[in-house]
This record gives sequence, structure tokens and C-alpha cells, in this order.
Amino acid sequence: MKNTASSPQIPSGIGGWLLIPLSGLFLSPISVMYDVVSKLIPTFRPEIWGRLTSESSSIYHPMWVPLYIFQIIGNLFMLLGSIALIILLFRRKKVFPKLIITFYIIAFIFLTANFLCISSFPVKLIPAIGVEVVPGLKRDLVSVIVSLFIWVPYFLKSERVKNTFIN
Repeated sequence: MKNTASSPQIPSGIGGWLLIPLSGLFLSPISVMYDVVSKLIPTFRPEIWGRLTSESSSIYHPMWVPLYIFQIIGNLFMLLGSIALIILLFRRKKVFPKLIITFYIIAFIFLTANFLCISSFPVKLIPAIGVEVVPGLKRDLVSVIVSLFIWVPYFLKSERVKNTFIN
């Protein structure tokens, strides 16, 4: 007689809990581009940039230029990093779990440094558009902290992750 008892299904493939962090990964390039276009680029208009960098301006701060350079580099990393991770995801590369964990750690460092810098400025508004920056940074920082505490252990211990990223 043939044994018809089924063996337990081994979780693999893109599904289950893995869908949650991956949905955030897919939204990341869109979110970064929105922030760059709506908040960062407008400050480079000549009338705004002149006010930020002129020592006689009421909103001048000597750290504006280094902060914007830091933000450009950080956002470029976030954009290119998330796109590279999406490509590795579809190719189911074995290195994907390690790189997404690294991505979460670097995002935490970037957002924490950005938050601390902007929080120390006397001006809490992005002058170009009058948007208060600190609440948005707090939201992003909380999001990346949640990612660190929930999704890093998941990527380290999940059987689905181990069985999915094998190439």
C-alpha cells in the first residue's frame, strides 16, 4: 500500500510574512523620489538658495550646505540601494537577506543623523515650501526602527527566506 500521508510543506517563494517588508521595499524608491522632488529640489531655486547661503539672511545657517550635500548623498543611496535590492529580489540572490539588513542599518544611521542635524537648526521649516520637516523625519525614523527590530530578525531566522534566496 502506498503511503499517502503528506509531508509538511517547506515554505519558499515570495509570500507569507515576506510580503510585508517587500512591499515597503517597493514603496521606497517612490517615497524617496517624492521627498526629493517636493522638499529637496525646491530649495535649490536661486531665490531660496541665496537666502540659505547668504550670511546676511535671517534663515542663514552655516550647516545648510553640508546638510543638503548629506541629504543628496543619502537619498541617492536610498534610491539606488532600494532599486538594486528589488533587482536582487527578483533574481532570488542569496546575498539579498544580508544586503537588505545592511540597507536597514544604513537607513537608520542616515535618518538618525539627518533628524539630529535638522532638529538642532533654529529654523524647523524647509524655507522653499514652508513644510515642517521634523514630524516627517520622526515618522521615517520610527518606520526604520520598526524595520530593524522586526524584519532584521525575520530575514536572519525565516525558513522562507532561506529557501527563497538560493541563487
